[in-house]
Amino acid sequence: MQTTRARSFLIGFVPALLFAMVLAFAAVKAGAAAARLLALGATVQPSWDGGPSRGSFIASIRSAWVTVLDAGTVTTIDNASITAPATQVTRAGTHPIYLGTGAGQYVQVRMGYDASLTVTTNPVVKVFGRRSGGAWELLPTRAGALTITLAAAATDVSDGTLKYTTPASSAVVDMLGCDEILVGVETALAGTGTTSSAIVQVRPL
Repeated sequence: MQTTRARSFLIGFVPALLFAMVLAFAAVKAGAAAARLLALGATVQPSWDGGPSRGSFIASIRSAWVTVLDAGTVTTIDNASITAPATQVTRAGTHPIYLGTGAGQYVQVRMGYDASLTVTTNPVVKVFGRRSGGAWELLPTRAGALTITLAAAATDVSDGTLKYTTPASSAVVDMLGCDEILVGVETALAGTGTTSSAIVQVRPL
């Protein structure tokens, strides 16, 4: 009797054990597959550091040219060697430009001049910057020069009235964290023809 019961137990237990092992193996395989899928995961959004509430940031922006020296202003000098812009660059035709927060890292400078003018002396200017109304400081060009020569060339593009100098790296200054700029004239524009319409413009990048 006991032998029969033992045999019946084994007959029922062994298939059940085999079935449980099959289920366990299937669960392991399914878990491995699920783990491979989870390796891709959902797309996550990085957390950006917004930085200070005010400041200049390295960025390229689109902006229009802004006139900082009115027509004819570049035909006379502010000083032959500008070292105190607060007292030496004071003419009504000169406009300090406030660029605001984060308005580009660099500033281009160009001259517009009468399309019929033959330039004999290219003007030389200095660009100064300051932060939050503080003291003016000299801003060097990207090439390291302390002045910018706005040189007329045969390749300058005309809008039908004025030609414009092409601002190479020698006519681009780094803002160095400043939010306001001022342009002063050390060498005046001269030429044969009309000089009174000549202007100087800047554009933040």
